[in-house]
Amino acid sequence: MRLAGWIVGLGLLLALPVDVRAQAEPPLTWTGDLAAARAFMGDTARTYELRRRAKVTVRAVGTMSALEAVAKGEADLVGSTRPADPDTPIEANLQFTTVAWDALALIVHPRNPVRNLSLEQLRDIYAGRITDWGALGGTPGTINLYAVAGPNDGVEWSLRRLLFGKGSSRVAASRWYINTKQLEDAVAIDPAALGVSLHSLVAANKGLAALRIDGVAPGLATLEDGTYPLPTPLYVAARRAGPGLPSSVQTAIRARQFMRGEPALRNEWRRRQLLPAANARHLRLATAAREAAIHQRLGVRLVSGPPAPVVPPPPKPAQANPLRHAAAAVEREAVPFAVPPRAAAGNLVKRAAEPIEQAGCAPAVFCR
Repeated sequence: MRLAGWIVGLGLLLALPVDVRAQAEPPLTWTGDLAAARAFMGDTARTYELRRRAKVTVRAVGTMSALEAVAKGEADLVGSTRPADPDTPIEANLQFTTVAWDALALIVHPRNPVRNLSLEQLRDIYAGRITDWGALGGTPGTINLYAVAGPNDGVEWSLRRLLFGKGSSRVAASRWYINTKQLEDAVAIDPAALGVSLHSLVAANKGLAALRIDGVAPGLATLEDGTYPLPTPLYVAARRAGPGLPSSVQTAIRARQFMRGEPALRNEWRRRQLLPAANARHLRLATAAREAAIHQRLGVRLVSGPPAPVVPPPPKPAQANPLRHAAAAVEREAVPFAVPPRAAAGNLVKRAAEPIEQAGCAPAVFCR
């Protein structure tokens, strides 16, 4: 299935007429958090190279590292699965623009009989109040809640902000992974697992099942009609001019115009269950009201400052510290996105496998 997807992607590129009149552009560096790189940055960069005759290097790292790279002038623009975090000063000088919409997908093993969660149940799982699948009508047994260890990971941040009012809120996860790709692979071999990813990244994965939320399944159709409760915007971010650093806003504008002006690229996004921003005006206009309704329903408010703990507290330092150390090490080493996303993600996991295994990574079959 993945090979077929890449063949389709290659056909997309070959079908695009090369504009021989286009003047070659200087080399560019686009940084993306891994989820954004897999969802849209990789294909966009390859198509941009062909059409604009520009060399584009895409580096996939953690969300905070990606945003810091563009803020410090180490990258021209960044693809991100979250907006600026209000408690992270270095992100304050970045300009974010939505380029597409995806759905936050809560994923389980296909053998898990649970197929629907309410927003209240989802909040209570992440808060540690519901810990057994039997309480949700499933097979009795502990819920293995998986999460990404990297701080302020874009996908995790977006979900936690909706559930708890703050993207950096601590959650009751018992198992931690370097990135969403590693998390997806782990959920696919654990019938008791639950985690979150982007629907565009898991829609074609037969080893995973995406849950309905409040009875509505994630997908392009429910993004278009606005019924899925957990849509999430995908962004490109650029650097405003600052002391000693030029602005990269014009670079981002050219990239956004390219994304909006390539019908073949937009069609490929839709095939992957991504909704281009140009077709999602209704989602943008309804965002504030939708989020306010969720927060009112769940009894939370948007907060800033140090992360407030939820019950139960996060894993003990002996369990969490090695994982966060491994996550930081991977984030420091940017991974060139010159190969298919799966291969790039595999390299990340291979490099991090040893420290994670020493930290008691589970399931053991994945960590070995």
